[in-house]
Amino acid sequence: MFFLPLTGKQYALPPREAEVAPWDPLFIEVTEKGLPMTPRGQFIAALERRPILGRVPHFELAFYLTMEVFGRIHPRHRNYQQWDQMQEEERALHAADLAGLYIAIAERYEHSAILLDPNPMLFDIEIRVIDEIRERTGDRYFLMVHNDPTFAIPSGDRMSSFCSRIADEPEKLKAEAEAGVREAVTRAERFLGARRS
Repeated sequence: MFFLPLTGKQYALPPREAEVAPWDPLFIEVTEKGLPMTPRGQFIAALERRPILGRVPHFELAFYLTMEVFGRIHPRHRNYQQWDQMQEEERALHAADLAGLYIAIAERYEHSAILLDPNPMLFDIEIRVIDEIRERTGDRYFLMVHNDPTFAIPSGDRMSSFCSRIADEPEKLKAEAEAGVREAVTRAERFLGARRS
């Protein structure tokens, strides 16, 4: 038994044979049933501003040191100019490889969520990678895909021209931003539809 100060309740840990790690109560989140939550559950609890124990749930926006750590090229650094010429089996192997690398990163650094940034960034490959990760890990990780329609912070050589556009073409920039939001919503709805089918 251990005491959760934020709720005033006591919780019992499940038997050590359960498939949850680590076992130190300082590094797990508990549900009302007293069972440790998955990293995904911790991440959702943090997003919902519910109290959590232990480490802050986290994820990596982009972990580019895959060659140094895992001996594998990061998905963003791969080149697939001939993607359309690949056989279906080759595409499936690629999706499995991407999923394996994302899982390896999450496990190595104890992430709570995985931000998918597949290459090529095609809906079909994103769904395949999501399915592959879910098949291997269940609901252990909170899965996300990039879908941010906001303007990127301009690099130094483009900052002046972007600032000029803000001053000189505010309506045009607003229209571009609104189009980006519509495109992001459409993309999100497509993912939701794929998950329901």
